[in-house]
Amino acid sequence: MLYKNNLSDVKKYYDICTKWYRWFYYDKDSLALHYGFWPTKNTSRKEALINQYRVLLNLLNPKTGELILDAGCGVGGAALWLARRTKADYIGITISKTQLKLAYQYTRERKLGNRVNFQIKNYFDTKFKNETFNKIFAIESFCHAYPNPRPLYAEMYR
Repeated sequence: MLYKNNLSDVKKYYDICTKWYRWFYYDKDSLALHYGFWPTKNTSRKEALINQYRVLLNLLNPKTGELILDAGCGVGGAALWLARRTKADYIGITISKTQLKLAYQYTRERKLGNRVNFQIKNYFDTKFKNETFNKIFAIESFCHAYPNPRPLYAEMYR
């Protein structure tokens, strides 16, 4: 399995590259740390980043009482953005201590600690009980499961 064999490389990558992502693919208000959706050439970077969250909000349609997993949460932007707009609760998992530290900081700043929690976990083996989550999403993190994503999908299904 590619991911397990390279877990330390992936951790190192995110620990090192987070500062660079924050330069080029980051919005300080939404905490987006990804590439975004650019429907037109006139879309601003900030709008492109938030567009990805808007699409996610529509697809997930989070409800009161649901627990939603952000698998590969990065600095927590998506879960925090969604929590501010919905009544669902969120858990984000990452393998990067650098990103986890920022996620904790952003959660405290936004006073969302009662609805959003972040943890260090490998998404191939989360150790969560079966059927813990109502919904699961990932933004640009499942690529680390290839070329064999089956174990990841089996864990997410569980």
